[in-house]
Amino acid sequence: SEGKKDALFTLLGALTGAFVFALVYPALEALIATANFGSISLPDTLGISGIYLAAPMSIALLVLAFFVLKDRYA
Repeated sequence: SEGKKDALFTLLGALTGAFVFALVYPALEALIATANFGSISLPDTLGISGIYLAAPMSIALLVLAFFVLKDRYA
């Protein structure tokens, strides 16, 4: 909306990439279907419940938001 040329190239690149993927997907469909890695998540990898990751990360994000925005509202 600002008329910048780089945004136009980004949009054209995204559309071109989506178009090429749509053309190549039928050939890759069998390969993609066999690449089942199971459930890959941080809680599964660490072997702990997700709440033990969600709570500290939520607190960290709230603290980060406070420090980033404190000058705006002070």
